[in-house]
Amino acid sequence: MKNFYNIKSGFTIIEVMISVALFSVIIIIGVGSLLNASNLHNKSAKVRSILDNLSFVMEDMSRNLRTGSDYSCEGGFDCTDGKKLIFINHTPGQSGEKWMYVFLTRDDPSIGDLVKIVRPSGTPNTDFDAILSAANTADLIPINPEEVQLDSSSGFNVTGADPNDPVQPYVTIKLSGKILYKSEEIPFKLQTSISQRLIDAPAN
Repeated sequence: MKNFYNIKSGFTIIEVMISVALFSVIIIIGVGSLLNASNLHNKSAKVRSILDNLSFVMEDMSRNLRTGSDYSCEGGFDCTDGKKLIFINHTPGQSGEKWMYVFLTRDDPSIGDLVKIVRPSGTPNTDFDAILSAANTADLIPINPEEVQLDSSSGFNVTGADPNDPVQPYVTIKLSGKILYKSEEIPFKLQTSISQRLIDAPAN
């Protein structure tokens, strides 16, 4: 009579190998999902940070233009899709300074950057090309973040800037382009409109 209590049982090598293989596949899938989620979070946070910076840029430009006076576009007072805008700033501590916002193209004319040029109070020159040619690298203050490429649809729309025009001066800023994140290009479009709030501008 056989003693069944002495029979030993366990897993075979094949069963162990299959279990380890399945466990490894599950771990790899799980780690991959975690890494993918982490990358998406980092991308979202980076893009959000850049968009927040652009929004701050728009708000800063709006505040300066809103309290400014004597708007002028390249080629005249009013413009549509203008690339250069000059005005007199009346912000406390900077009152009387001439500020100029310019879209400067890169080697590729369809790509550009937004820069600011500040001229001291009393500067009579309103010739855009003369101001740009006289400006050195230190005078060109970059406004958009490095990761942003603005395209040719960015610009200014200005109405009512002519002193003989009874319409209140009105400026629309359009920023359009791409955010560069690693090897990705994320398109964006921002727009805001400003009406001049300075009723009686100080004499220049």
